[in-house]
Amino acid sequence: MKKVSASAPANNPRGCRELAVEILLKVETRKAYADILLDHVIERTALPARDRALLTQLVYGTLRWRGRLDWHLNRSLSRSLAGTKPYLRNLLRLTLYQLLFLDRVPDYAAVNEAVDLAKKRGGEKAGGLVNAVARAVLRERERREPDVESGRVSRLAV
Repeated sequence: MKKVSASAPANNPRGCRELAVEILLKVETRKAYADILLDHVIERTALPARDRALLTQLVYGTLRWRGRLDWHLNRSLSRSLAGTKPYLRNLLRLTLYQLLFLDRVPDYAAVNEAVDLAKKRGGEKAGGLVNAVARAVLRERERREPDVESGRVSRLAV
């Protein structure tokens, strides 16, 4: 595994988000273990304790709530989530995790940073997709729950 640069300055949530997406991507595409990757990144970067805590929360929280995040994403995307590029898919999951489960990260900051990361990796079109999906989820955040008619097991699974 190549050495991760310590370019993420102290108290830089963008650096934490970027590192978190990279870890999530490797967990999904390489079947890597999140705990090992997280330990490796923390050892090799000069992240202060606060940023290490945020990085850990972002990775484990996104993995923990992946089923629910994917349910929200499948409702918001015009195409299949499985057909979305892996980096973008994990960035969307991370963004929704912040919007739906973290209260200390302002919504506008989570959306803005996610759009910037999407543009950096996938261009304007990717940035537009992330922005549209995040804003759709924010608009319907309170109303987004599985249908009661969908069955108890399906509802509880989300």
